[in-house]
Amino acid sequence: MPDCAFCNHSAKLSAEHIISEWIVNLFKGPNTAKLTNIQGEVTEWNPPKLDFKARVVCKSCNETWMSDIESKHAKPIMGPLIRGEARIPISQSSARSLAIFAFKTAVVVDHAQRRPQGPFFSRRIRHAFRSKLTIPPSVNMWMCTYTPGQIRMDVRADYLNSKGDSTAAYPLHAYVCTVGIGFFAFQVVLAKSPYPPRFAPLPGFENISVPLWPTVLPGFVWPIPGLRSSNDFIAYANRWREISHF
Repeated sequence: MPDCAFCNHSAKLSAEHIISEWIVNLFKGPNTAKLTNIQGEVTEWNPPKLDFKARVVCKSCNETWMSDIESKHAKPIMGPLIRGEARIPISQSSARSLAIFAFKTAVVVDHAQRRPQGPFFSRRIRHAFRSKLTIPPSVNMWMCTYTPGQIRMDVRADYLNSKGDSTAAYPLHAYVCTVGIGFFAFQVVLAKSPYPPRFAPLPGFENISVPLWPTVLPGFVWPIPGLRSSNDFIAYANRWREISHF
């Protein structure tokens, strides 16, 4: 029986919303949801609510510290961003709250893949996050606006490696979680290598993808021009498809 993503509990796991229920309830009417799994298979549907759950956490985690993330960190800052409101200052404190929610989501999405080799995030990292909301120093995050013309939920999990790249100086593996919901999108990237990883995405999104973590731009005010279609979202997720590191 699989363990909880964040603790050693291995009994029946509860269904955790990959996109939180309070976010789901922000939107009514025609919706489109899309999930891309580890094999690259795409599932798209038009639910009455943008609802997707995965049984990867225990009831105790779901109803205690994870609930606190929603109420104390996510709701106060994310609600206006998701609804498309403007002139919202993003302080470093606000960025940390967004990053905590984004990292939790990235771990849940990774755990839901049930990869044969196990989760990308180590048990130590996942348990440290539960205990102290610690985000590993090797994690980087970005955010951008998302205006595809229809309320959408898009979730992508990509696992990349430099195997087969004859120009690579050392092996490097990366996990990229890209999520778009309402008018807000974020991207979480973690790289593993024998040395401090130094790699960059393919060019093309420098003017619309804003650093979120570990630091946000001083005095940044949301929004700026961003992704305008689901195809843009796919291209944004794919900007890490070819790992170029040095």
